[in-house]
Parts: sequence; C-alpha cells; structure tokens
Amino acid sequence: MTMKEKNLDLDKEQIRIRAIELYEKKWRISDICSTLNCSRNWFYKWLKRYLSSDQYWYKEHSRAPKTIKRATDKKMEQLIIQTRKELLSAPYMQYGPQAIYYTLKMKNIDLPPVWTIARILKRNNLTEKQDSKTHIAKGRKYPYNYLLAQLMDFVGPRYLYSKLRFYFHNIICADTHFAQISVLENQTSTNVCNCL
Repeated sequence: MTMKEKNLDLDKEQIRIRAIELYEKKWRISDICSTLNCSRNWFYKWLKRYLSSDQYWYKEHSRAPKTIKRATDKKMEQLIIQTRKELLSAPYMQYGPQAIYYTLKMKNIDLPPVWTIARILKRNNLTEKQDSKTHIAKGRKYPYNYLLAQLMDFVGPRYLYSKLRFYFHNIICADTHFAQISVLENQTSTNVCNCL
C-alpha cells in the first residue's frame, strides 16, 4: 500500500499532524505536499499554526465573523422595545413590528426595516400574544330587542407597505346578517356618519 492510499484513510486532523511529522523528519515541502495530496499554501498555514505553540494547533478554527457589521445598535433596540411596551399599554392599539415602525416613523426617526424590528422583538421574547379576558355570560341577551339591532365595529389601524394607515368600518345587521364594510382613513365621527 502506497503512502497516498494510506492518506485516504486519515481524517483531516490526522493529515495535518502527519504533515508536521514529515516536516520534522526533514522531508522536503514539495515531497510532503505531493505525498499528502495538498497545496503548499495549505502546508504553510498549518506549519504557522504549529509554530504558534498552540496545544491544539491541528484543530479547525471557527470561520464565523468576529463582529457583525450591520448589527442594530443598543439605543435603537431599546427604543423599539420601549415603543412596544407603550403600544401594549394603550388600549385597542396594535403592537406588532409594523405598528412599531409606523409609530417611530411618525417621530421622524431613521429605522431599520420591519423584519429587523420583528427579529429584535423575537430576540427579547416580546412576540407572545397578550391573553384576552374571556367573556362570562350573564344569562340574558343583549340587546333585548336584537331584531332591531345593528352591530358596528372598527378593525385597525392597518398599514400598507406604502406606510398608509387605514381602518375597516364594519356594520352587520343582527337579523339578516347583511354586512357592509368601508375603508376609512381615520375614526372621526364625520367619516363614520358618511358610511351609515
């Protein structure tokens, strides 16, 4: 069995150790490289690591970047977290990444994209939904004359990618279940009356 055939059975760390053993036996570098089927650059890389007197010189170092150049700074992260808490404390307000983006954009703050805000919230364990209080029935129907009633509510604010805010105004007839949905820019009484 030749030396090249034996090298096929060795793992990467053993090949590195073997290269240095041959170097210490005064083999020529060109012979080491041809025997182990490696390049001169590869050999000099591991020779340099060996000469650095590191006990585990033959182990692979992490290739992950030491610093992340585009990381969001701590002040911006704290501002996003603070805005999230403010939105949570306000009743009926949305508090997701899009709402945080819109709220801070209204204050003319230069922001990271919405998906970065979502990652910041997830990293700080702020993505859980709030528990809604369950309704306990009192045993009577409301309104009492439900055939004459219409149900009205708002959904929103919602946001488009163009950063426009809008609301859905919903009216449902309790008797016929007919629904009317209107899109409004705000919740002013004038806009609501125009939809009735």
